[in-house]
Amino acid sequence: MSTSQIYPVYKVKMKLSIQDPDMPAPRYHTILFVQTNEQGPRSGIKHHVTGDIVTGMHYEQVKYDDPEIDENFFSKDLIGHTRALNYPKNWNDILKSIPAPPKQKAFNKVTMKTEPVKSWDPVSFYGPREPRRPLIKCTEWIEDQAIPILINAGLIHIDPFSILNELASTGKAFKENETGSREALIKHSRALIAALELLSEFIQRTFWAELAQSAIIRLAVDVHLFQHFQEAAPTGRSPTSLSEKTGVEVNLLTHLARHIVAMKVLAFHSDTFHGTALSNALVEE
Repeated sequence: MSTSQIYPVYKVKMKLSIQDPDMPAPRYHTILFVQTNEQGPRSGIKHHVTGDIVTGMHYEQVKYDDPEIDENFFSKDLIGHTRALNYPKNWNDILKSIPAPPKQKAFNKVTMKTEPVKSWDPVSFYGPREPRRPLIKCTEWIEDQAIPILINAGLIHIDPFSILNELASTGKAFKENETGSREALIKHSRALIAALELLSEFIQRTFWAELAQSAIIRLAVDVHLFQHFQEAAPTGRSPTSLSEKTGVEVNLLTHLARHIVAMKVLAFHSDTFHGTALSNALVEE
């Protein structure tokens, strides 16, 4: 095996015969599948947690044929790739260290149903309208823990196109006002930047653009710059008008304003600077 060989890594979802009434439907069994082709074309190894949340789940690594021929197959999305060197030991060392979803349900003798547990010592259950902690199963373990940890450890190298697919699906969820979709869009957007950004661009952004932005915003707040934009909406203000309002020299002010236009704090069109939802929010703060 070549030390430079790589394996594609997929997030695979399988249909469930029974849905959990205490979790939003539809739910799927979610696994990480590394295609090694060792047992045949498109075969590999699946990494997942199995079991239930009445007794607790556990991590498992299993050789697996092509997931697309499984009768319960639902979807298969490319995440990125992993190096063949030291696989699967390096994966198992990390995934075994991530706590699997613990027991989170028990049988309620009052309602005669298996329900989410509020506390274990002593065992108590939620009331009819009482807010509940979100339940954690295989999907949450894979998406919120295993994938980010493997990426941070350098064991999954992200494919930008997989992130674009996630952005597209999350965008649909955001359009339908699904809970958590806004935060997920931000997370995927940052992941896309991290996957595409060159080292030189990262250094420029981190050690110059963002540091300068903080200082410029501090100055802008002191001279009430954002308030002037809010008052001038929707026509905006020219550099000369801004200079007169703030007392800041016009060339310097133009240079500083263009920097935070590039950082999406302000907008610039038709030879005038304009406020944004973000700059208006800074006025309120």
